[in-house]
Amino acid sequence: MRLHPVRNGLTVRLGQRADFSTRALLVAPKSEQRVYLYHAQVRWLPLVALGLSLGAFFAISFIGCILLGLIVPDGGMHRPWLQLFPGFEWLTARGVVLGLVWTQVYAWWAALAFGSRFNFFAARSG
Repeated sequence: MRLHPVRNGLTVRLGQRADFSTRALLVAPKSEQRVYLYHAQVRWLPLVALGLSLGAFFAISFIGCILLGLIVPDGGMHRPWLQLFPGFEWLTARGVVLGLVWTQVYAWWAALAFGSRFNFFAARSG
């Protein structure tokens, strides 16, 4: 049975399955296909990437709710925003901008609160 070279000095037989902590990446044409294994173990969470991705998700969700509120005006979409975002006014330019600012505040709060705790415990759990 032919062994294929892989990263990190590991070898794997063709057709051998990788366990849950590794990922197999097939590259090259089928005639000379090689299997490369690399560990997909996460030891830390980048806080900036987490904050940016949560901020984008929260902002897109907020804009989606505003658009849904325009389509269904009596759906009560404004009530949660009035409670969560101090100073928010329904369907005004100031309210939308203020809502987007608050989405970023909440996103970065969540990223720093949960991401830093994840990194703290991940570093100690080995």
